[in-house]
Amino acid sequence: MKYQGRLARGVIIFVAVIWLTGLLYPPSANAETLNQLLQRQTDLRRQAEESKKKLEQTKNEVSDLTGIVGGLDQDITETQGNITNTEAQISVTEQVISELAVDINQTQLELDGLQLKLRHAYISLYELSQESPLDSILASSSLTEMVSQAQYIQSLQTELQGNIDKTNLAKTELEGKKKESESQKSGLVSLKQDLTKSKNSLNSRRTQKNYLLLQTQGEQAQYEALLKKLQGEQESISQAIYDARRLSGNGRLLVGGTGGYPWANEPNVYGVDPWLYYKRQCTSFAAWKFQAEFGLVFYNTRPGQGSAWNWPALARDQGYQTSSTPRANSVLSIPIGPNRPYGHAAWVNRVNADGTIDIEEYNWSISRSYGVRLGVDPAAYGNVTYIFP
Repeated sequence: MKYQGRLARGVIIFVAVIWLTGLLYPPSANAETLNQLLQRQTDLRRQAEESKKKLEQTKNEVSDLTGIVGGLDQDITETQGNITNTEAQISVTEQVISELAVDINQTQLELDGLQLKLRHAYISLYELSQESPLDSILASSSLTEMVSQAQYIQSLQTELQGNIDKTNLAKTELEGKKKESESQKSGLVSLKQDLTKSKNSLNSRRTQKNYLLLQTQGEQAQYEALLKKLQGEQESISQAIYDARRLSGNGRLLVGGTGGYPWANEPNVYGVDPWLYYKRQCTSFAAWKFQAEFGLVFYNTRPGQGSAWNWPALARDQGYQTSSTPRANSVLSIPIGPNRPYGHAAWVNRVNADGTIDIEEYNWSISRSYGVRLGVDPAAYGNVTYIFP
């Protein structure tokens, strides 16, 4: 019976150990879920970058189209001015043509009067020409009267012929002016039609560009909405990663304060610090701390590859020392791994007797914020590197 009691107690203790082990060491499903979160975060960042590029492209297209539409508006204004001037010229020309028509009509009346007089004069001359010289001599009371009558007839012929010539000349000139005015009017009407066509063409182009502009602005709004959505999803996933980091249990977390970091309240999370790192990120804080402690800069010597995992290479670029041995007052560079797709950088304040370290950092347990962790086991992160002058 005693043996059986001890066996029962042993089984209970074994089950309890198994149960506690499950609490302390979560099953692999949790790790898989975290990996899925990290993969989704990577995908979302890639999509966000693509959306940013497309958004910038559409903004440039909007800017270009706005300039084109502005130029078309100016062209249309100038064309409308030309049309107005042409219409004024047409109005003046039509007035001139109208006045010329009046002159022509008046001259025609005068010409008709002269022609009537000429007709009567020619009749008279014809009748006089039918008399024989003898009859003229007999009808005249004297030779002087006969000569005067002949002179009168000659002068009458000369005067009438002169009037006919002047009238014909005036009529020819007026007809020429009328034709010239009609030609000018026709040319101006044609010009007006051409300008009207140009105006319609420019209006059509402006309508087309405005349509394209609206379409592009619509695309811009869509990309902005998509980018906002992606950023929101990134924040959600990032928060899940921060939660996972806090639950990892590596070190005792202390939060609050800024650690003296000058950009703790920087609203532009995509702003770049003097060392070419993004503000409120772990690398920016570590570079600031490096200069604050040593008076030395730690530049991003490889833009695009300045993530924390690559800091040992950046350190060698600048002649700084690296070591795998824990060291107080140094930068800790953590390689890529779970919860850290870009690695991580922190500042080592203390190396404890048990081999753990006390660190301060940014953007690890709380999004873009300061935190301190005590008793961190660096071996849990794999092959870490310590950087110092």
